[in-house]
Amino acid sequence: MDYKVLAAELALPAYAKMSNAQAAAALNAASVSVARTFITGAELWECTLLAEYAALAQAARDAYQVLVSLGSIDVSEGSNSRMALAVLFGAGTQTRANLLALAGKGTMQSRAAQLGLPFVGEHHVATAREATWQTKS
Repeated sequence: MDYKVLAAELALPAYAKMSNAQAAAALNAASVSVARTFITGAELWECTLLAEYAALAQAARDAYQVLVSLGSIDVSEGSNSRMALAVLFGAGTQTRANLLALAGKGTMQSRAAQLGLPFVGEHHVATAREATWQTKS
């Protein structure tokens, strides 16, 4: 546990009146929406219209098959996979619209995860709130 990071977060006014248990629960709750950076091959397949896939040239179908076979596909801005999908399914295709909608859906994450912290227990909050640990480092 990175107690310096946790203590800095707990010093924010939002946590001031919370008990240790309430602060831990707030930190662990999936309450922060973050942009998706990965989709699965199965999600890609579900976005694809078969007629649009069939209309692709053989080289494009081969590239698509590689993407679908991946466990996870990087769809973050500037990624090779995102650019490949944009080229394979051009503007105006339903598959591209489906992919953009899927990639645009945010995923929920806890504030603890966003800070790079593991699950935060009540005892972690209590330790972070104590002033004595700061003088030991």
